[in-house]
Amino acid sequence: VMHTEIAAVAPAIASVRARWRGPIGVYPEIPYVTTPRWRTEISPSQLVAKARSWVDRGARLIGGCCGTTPAHIAALGDWLRRERV
Repeated sequence: VMHTEIAAVAPAIASVRARWRGPIGVYPEIPYVTTPRWRTEISPSQLVAKARSWVDRGARLIGGCCGTTPAHIAALGDWLRRERV
């Protein structure tokens, strides 16, 4: 599930899981421009909160696409090391 808006990730995981039993990766885009199509950027801690729900749904590879900053990846890494997901 790559280059996908945050709100579409959970439904996309469900769709992939219905067809695939292997590992699922999630690389959402993080909007960084405010226009009618984009939402405002989410914080690193908000991304971690979303990632928790994606892991609960079966995602095993977590990263980020457009708009992801080093701070987002660091927060994910810290969380994943602590939780040993």
